[in-house]
Amino acid sequence: AYQGTSGLIYLLTHLAQLWDRPELLERAVELTHELMPRIPQDKYFDLLLGVTGVIPVMVGLANTTSGQGRDSAIDCAVQSAQYLLQGATRQGDTLSWEGGRPDLNQQNPTGFSHGSSGSGWALILLGCDLDKQEYIQAGRQCFAYEATHFDREQKDWYDLRKSVMVADRNEPHFANAWCNGSAGIGLSRIASWAALGKNDEDILREAYAALNATLRNFDKLGNDSLCHGRSGNAELLLRFSQLRDTPYLQMEANVQAQAQWRRFEKARTWLCGSTTKDLFPDLMLGIAGIGMHFLRLAYPERVPSPLMLDPPPSA
Repeated sequence: AYQGTSGLIYLLTHLAQLWDRPELLERAVELTHELMPRIPQDKYFDLLLGVTGVIPVMVGLANTTSGQGRDSAIDCAVQSAQYLLQGATRQGDTLSWEGGRPDLNQQNPTGFSHGSSGSGWALILLGCDLDKQEYIQAGRQCFAYEATHFDREQKDWYDLRKSVMVADRNEPHFANAWCNGSAGIGLSRIASWAALGKNDEDILREAYAALNATLRNFDKLGNDSLCHGRSGNAELLLRFSQLRDTPYLQMEANVQAQAQWRRFEKARTWLCGSTTKDLFPDLMLGIAGIGMHFLRLAYPERVPSPLMLDPPPSA
């Protein structure tokens, strides 16, 4: 969803609404026909690069258009979901995926951008839109996989990437970001809870566990990016405040934004999410995403979150 044809469809869907340009929506629908033959070629399966990310983009497009346009978007979403499920690792009552680079992980990954959180949320979103219990149940099985990697003492989920293991000690690691760790896991749970009618106490309990882990580790974040920085983690606070009617979390998100601004005024630069200290105009890692985060805090009902692939506000 964050690159390639699916990302372009997401952009066109929003621009069509923002600029009142129906021809852009028509082009988005045309691109779904170009995208569908490529679905079986995907080897990533995840939200960031794979078929998981196609599903929420198509649900958003389907709810923005009608007639044959909606049918095309739903067909693409269903094909993506079916391919996703065909590629799953099934262990008991759980679902997970190796992904495009299984050599990078100890086990099938957890988390939102590359792991079962993202796939579970996408499947639940589609299941609720179509009233298809098989997708909702599959989404729950994704969350059940991550429950097997939840540390009850630390009250957090293991990050199963090899790259973050403590050298030569094989100690567990707990990430704290949108891409990997508690912030993204929390977003998947609170969004799924809302989609399911706001009455699933098990999913809500996991959402709060992720929120608490995100809050207690917020000060450890080393950059301002959407992907794995302060801007991205604050989206969980904002989303909770909207869906649970908890204004104190909106206030906490604002406090964190003020702290970001104070750091900027002192350093006269933003800390992007790359390995260098250079500023660059990127959405997920750079200053474009940081700017969008500030706009979203100011106008949460008008500015959609790319982290959750939100549809246009009027959709």
